Amino acid sequence: MQGMLLLTLTAAISKLHPPSCGKEVTSICQGPTRGEMAFLLSSFALLVVGGSGIRPCNLAFGADQFNPNIKSEEKASIVSLTGIPTLLMFFSCVIFFVGTKIYVKVLPQGSPLLGVVQVFVAAIKKRGLKSPEQPWLSLFDYVLKNTNSKLSYTDQFRFLDKVAIRTLKDELQMDGSAADPWRLCTIQQVEEVKCLLRLVPIWFAILIYHVAFIQQNNYLVFQALQSDRRLIKRSTFKIPAATYVVFDRLCIARITITVMARLLVQTHLGVMT
Repeated sequence: MQGMLLLTLTAAISKLHPPSCGKEVTSICQGPTRGEMAFLLSSFALLVVGGSGIRPCNLAFGADQFNPNIKSEEKASIVSLTGIPTLLMFFSCVIFFVGTKIYVKVLPQGSPLLGVVQVFVAAIKKRGLKSPEQPWLSLFDYVLKNTNSKLSYTDQFRFLDKVAIRTLKDELQMDGSAADPWRLCTIQQVEEVKCLLRLVPIWFAILIYHVAFIQQNNYLVFQALQSDRRLIKRSTFKIPAATYVVFDRLCIARITITVMARLLVQTHLGVMT
C-alpha cells in the first residue's frame, strides 16, 4: 500500500517528476533529478517487498483459519477458500469484457522488425553524411496520427541519427511521410532501434546463464548415449537419449514432492498433535 501511495505521488505532485517535454519540435526533454529518481525507486522497492511478503502468505494464512481435524462441515468450508477468489476473478473478467466497445484500440501497422531493418539499411546508405549539431531540431520528426507515445531524442548511438537527415534525394508524400522508407526514417524509428541496442548487454549477460543451464541437459544426453537404453536385452528398440530429460523432471515433480508430502508434512503434523 505504501509503495502504491508513493508511486501515485510521483505522478500527482509536479515536484516529484520531471517536466513534460512539450509539443514543440525544438523542445528538449529534461531527465529526473537524483531526488526524484530516489523517490521513484523507493516506491518500487516497497512494492517488491510488499508483493513478495504478502502474496506467498495469503493462501497459507487462509488455510490456517480452518482445522483439518474437525467436523466435515468445516472441511467443506476449506473449498470455499479457493472457490470465492475464483468467482471474483470470473466477475472481474466479465466486467472487463463488458467495456470492450468503449476501449480505444490502436491497430498495429506494419512489422516492427521491418522498421528496424529499414533503419540499418538507411544507416548504411547515409554513412557518409555528417551528424547534425542539433539533431532534435533538424532531423525528420514525422509521427503517425494514431501513435499514443513518442520517444524523446537521446544522444546515444548518434551514428543512427544520419538516417533521419533529409537530403535532396529524399521526397515526402502528401501526408508528410517518407516516400522511400529505406532511405529516410523518422526519429521515432531511430529511438526504437536505440532501445533495442541498449538491451544487447542484457542479452549477452543472460547467455552466460543459459549456456551453463543447457550444458546440464546436454551432459544428461551424453550420459544416456553411453548407457544401455534397451528395455529388454534382446529388443532392438532403445529409449531415445534426448527423452532422458523427461525422467529427470518426473523424478523431481513426482517422487520428491510425494516423499515430502508423505514424510515431512505428516511427521510435522504428528509432532504438532
